[in-house]
Amino acid sequence: GKRKLERMYVRICVVLGILGLLGGVAGIWPQVKELEVGMGKGLCVNPSSFRVLQMGTMSLWVQRAIERYSRDDLFFPLPVGEGLEGCPQTTLVKKLHIWVDPANAALEGLPANLPSTRDEEHYYLAVDTPHANLTCGHPVGCLRGLETFAQLLTYDADHGLYDVSAGPEQGGSPIIISDAPTYGWRGVMIDTGRHYLSPRALLRVVNTMSLNKLNVFHWHISDTYAFPLALESRSALGEEGTWEADSSTLYSKPFVQYLVSYAADRGIRVVPELDSPSRVYSWGKGEPEAVTRCPGVSPEDVMINASGTVGMAVVEDVLQESKTLFGGDFLHVGADVRNLDCWESTSSPGDAQKQLELYLLSVFQMVRESERTPIVWDNVLRFASLPEVPRIVQTVQTAVANSSWSIRTTSLILSNGWEGRKDEEGEVLDWKTVYRGNRELGARASQDDPLVAGGEIVHWGYDLDGTNLEPRLWPASSAAAERLWNADTLPAADATLEDVEARLRRMRCTLVQRGVFAAPLAPEYCALPPVTNGEDMERWKFLVEPATTTITLIAFACIYVGAHRSLMFIPSSVRVPGSVDMTEEVSVVSLKQAILFPVVASAFLLFCFAFIDYIIVIFTVFISIASVSSVAMAVLPCLETVVTCIAAVAPGSLPTHVRFPYAGRVSVALLASLLVGLMAVVVWLVESTWWAADFLGICLAVMGVTFLHLPNLKVAYILLWIFFCYDLFWVFLSSYIFGESVMESVAVGLADPHEVTRPLPIALEIPYVFRDGFQLLGLGDIVLPGTLVALLLRLDYYLAEKPSSRRRETSEGDEEMTTDELLEEEIRPPGAPPPKIYFTLGIVCYMLGLYTCLAFLIIFQTAQPALIYLVPFTTIPTAIVALYRKDFIVMWHGPPKSYFEPVGEGGVPGLIEMQELPDEAMPYDVLEPTEPDEDEEQEDYDDDSMSVEV
Repeated sequence: GKRKLERMYVRICVVLGILGLLGGVAGIWPQVKELEVGMGKGLCVNPSSFRVLQMGTMSLWVQRAIERYSRDDLFFPLPVGEGLEGCPQTTLVKKLHIWVDPANAALEGLPANLPSTRDEEHYYLAVDTPHANLTCGHPVGCLRGLETFAQLLTYDADHGLYDVSAGPEQGGSPIIISDAPTYGWRGVMIDTGRHYLSPRALLRVVNTMSLNKLNVFHWHISDTYAFPLALESRSALGEEGTWEADSSTLYSKPFVQYLVSYAADRGIRVVPELDSPSRVYSWGKGEPEAVTRCPGVSPEDVMINASGTVGMAVVEDVLQESKTLFGGDFLHVGADVRNLDCWESTSSPGDAQKQLELYLLSVFQMVRESERTPIVWDNVLRFASLPEVPRIVQTVQTAVANSSWSIRTTSLILSNGWEGRKDEEGEVLDWKTVYRGNRELGARASQDDPLVAGGEIVHWGYDLDGTNLEPRLWPASSAAAERLWNADTLPAADATLEDVEARLRRMRCTLVQRGVFAAPLAPEYCALPPVTNGEDMERWKFLVEPATTTITLIAFACIYVGAHRSLMFIPSSVRVPGSVDMTEEVSVVSLKQAILFPVVASAFLLFCFAFIDYIIVIFTVFISIASVSSVAMAVLPCLETVVTCIAAVAPGSLPTHVRFPYAGRVSVALLASLLVGLMAVVVWLVESTWWAADFLGICLAVMGVTFLHLPNLKVAYILLWIFFCYDLFWVFLSSYIFGESVMESVAVGLADPHEVTRPLPIALEIPYVFRDGFQLLGLGDIVLPGTLVALLLRLDYYLAEKPSSRRRETSEGDEEMTTDELLEEEIRPPGAPPPKIYFTLGIVCYMLGLYTCLAFLIIFQTAQPALIYLVPFTTIPTAIVALYRKDFIVMWHGPPKSYFEPVGEGGVPGLIEMQELPDEAMPYDVLEPTEPDEDEEQEDYDDDSMSVEV
């Protein structure tokens, strides 16, 4: 219902203001079938906050495509500048929602699940603010729509941002596209039998095909010169038949299977071609008995030994194993016969033709037994009169395609005029020749001829290898892609193709920006991504990017300060002299709370995820109140010191307390700290800048580490490892249930500076220096590990006070140390801090874990939940060292509860014990009992300079 309403809304917008355009000069390649552009404002996209989300039923096939487009910068190949101010919220496209038909959403990206009809590649795309919608019946349709949307994103060099535009004069909104291909078979043939092409080169071809919406990778594997395919049943064929018998030039079984999977994931079918009975000279290198010995015949014309048992056995083994390697429903058996000279030289006159017919019928039967459809070149029909016509014929001769025999075939693949070769028989294809050629495609499309499955552009490998492959293929093959996708684009034979060239030049530039070495069409400038001295080295430089270093140091400072400030809550004998007792303010986490905390956090996260657009105001109010308190607590010790020093230096010059009705006496330092907190929040609300949010975030983190106490390692480890699973689920696994990462969605929706008007201080945000965007670190990634580090610091003090927990090893086993030994080794002078062994270990491991997280972020180019690195890095080394030092049991159970209770004179709780200090150096409320007598509560202070009554 929601999708229907969205469609209806967009249609109404189109009717009310619209300049409709079907085809025309749109900048999309291949040209879409139906395009409508409204008269609304132009749209734009912010790369740092734009997200693609699946709605409804999840498709893993589509999800991998989304990740690929994001990881490989297919949406935004060029970095944006500082022009986002020119992209107001009213024209910002924040998200692309993808809807897959639930009936097909479960399909995996396997060859068997590839579309069998052209209608399955249909998609519907509606782009408007605040989000776009892409709807498809089959996952591959969404892949095609995803590429169309990517091509709508046009880099605006003048403003340093991305516009959403269907062409030079089509920047309005909404943009509505309904598209599907004319032909279901849109292929490119690559030849590895005449020149070696590396596996990487083949993968790049497949990837570029997906960007042009081509869907058949026809792989002409073997030919006269080489048989570079590794087979288990006939290993000698590949070992001896490959290039120079070099095993490194063999295409192995793992690679072939990976290529098939890689192609299927992009909606492309791999159709292998194992050409026979001619062009098998290379087969004879490994299987000499499999080929006919033909003295005086060119190697090109050597043929299989069809009359011998060895020859047919080799052919059968090769065809059967190809099914295991490639799977699929089609096998191209070649039959590209130039002449029958070889067989005629070894047989009686007229027998060669009969032998060819019998051979082909045997091969067709083998292919059909493996549940595949055979494909042959039309050349074979010049030499054989077949009683049974092959199911699919690939034509390169117009006369054959128009002949009467074609009526009896199931399908035709038209390559007429699309043979790219450079030898005595042809010339190199340029894009105009391709675009004007194969005219029968348009003629048969207008008749909706079911006989034609589609077409292929053929690139023979006479002069093609890895050095010139891509410039030769692209953009010539791009021209074929448009003719096959939209056969209505057939131009007149003498057309100038100016409009087509303008769009193809834009497409060529897009390919180059995506890393494809496409040949230029004319003199022009194409903006390219920044040149780097090695992509991998450039990526790793971000580990020392100033933003990364800065955010790491800030996290370190928050934990260090918070941990030391948590010492206010340990007994007076080890408390920092002069500190204020705030034991009643601390929150000690129990085991039950540690288990329930992630559950409550998950419910809260889901609430934010569901209502994120409606709770910004509530969040702002809540965060404002919490921020005032956190800033006040952060600056309070400094202001206390200032007030104390002023009172000591100039007694009576500054009141230390103010008495309010009902509230009683309030320290001046506390009032000043609250004022500072209020001012900080006002600056954040007014300025709405990242640095104001960061200041509040730092104070919140310090307060969290200070006041959230873990009593022992047992509670700490349970809490952190549950949150380890919490982060893992809500960052990674939640996308398979909710269509997107819940954690990432909430974090971006609340804290990203470009996604919301006022980013909330729930994460630290430092702008990058050498790239665009922000380095983010959630406050939870500081506070949760920080509470463990703070616990380790308190345990360092506790262990120093508890020498009886130590034992020494003897030849007879462990035994208690004597009092003299304890005094000698454990007791330290009063006020001397203990060696902070576990604290140092914890904070160093935290830093290592954080940098490891950042390293994996760079490797995988996707958001990483920091806790899945920080938790193991902080907990495991601590446990190992504690076990080695025999402290683990004590640390696991922690100090007794009474250890944290302040004890006054005579053992009476409520009065803080402090070391003897001069009265003028004591804090103003240290000597005040926490539970004053009634008489004292009514007492008026004699020293009016130290107190003011309001």
